[in-house]
Amino acid sequence: MILSVGAYYGYRNEQTIWDVLDPLLDSASRIIASGFFPMLIAARILEAHDFPDLFLASFAKELRTLAKDAPFPFRVWQCYHLMKRISIIDDLPLRTADAIRESGISEEILNLPLEKPLWVELYSVDTGEVFQKAVGTLFESITVSLLHPGLAHPKEGIYNSMYLTPFPCISLIEETGQTVTFLSSHFTYRHSRPITRYLKTLQFIRSEDLCRRALDHISRHNTVTEIEL
Repeated sequence: MILSVGAYYGYRNEQTIWDVLDPLLDSASRIIASGFFPMLIAARILEAHDFPDLFLASFAKELRTLAKDAPFPFRVWQCYHLMKRISIIDDLPLRTADAIRESGISEEILNLPLEKPLWVELYSVDTGEVFQKAVGTLFESITVSLLHPGLAHPKEGIYNSMYLTPFPCISLIEETGQTVTFLSSHFTYRHSRPITRYLKTLQFIRSEDLCRRALDHISRHNTVTEIEL
């Protein structure tokens, strides 16, 4: 299973890493307890940029425990199995760019460099291996947000911390559905409003067959047709 552990900017700040993580991890615990498929909220700062191995191992254990849990919500479990059939196609960046341009955003804006390099970290639950990817442009950040749906919330001392889920078709409580968004803070990204408006239109369908219809929606609009599990 490959999923996003978090997104962070290297940034000097007097806060310690745990000052930042404590409230976020508390939120993550509430989310997991509410019956969502596991969501990890992570952020890093320059002075304490390495998470202990124990932290990642604990998260991997949490994932496996929830996956085997008998009371695991049926629809979410069904989504999990359906998503196993999906894979990320090679021309995702091209298709994503075309879709964004159709919304009126120019290529010049898409290729604007970020003021700070964004590093996205992918963690393999199966092998324990951590993959890192640098995101250098606005377009790359949008692509990452589509592959790893979530909400990006600015926090003092950290340019970007993300609430991420590995499966975009999971319904929220009471089947309200889930919207793929990438909310950018004004001091990090320019021209963020049209981007946010466009991504907010990618609302997954609320219905009894949520998972299957969401997969069709992903295939048509997000061009995501496979995710490695």
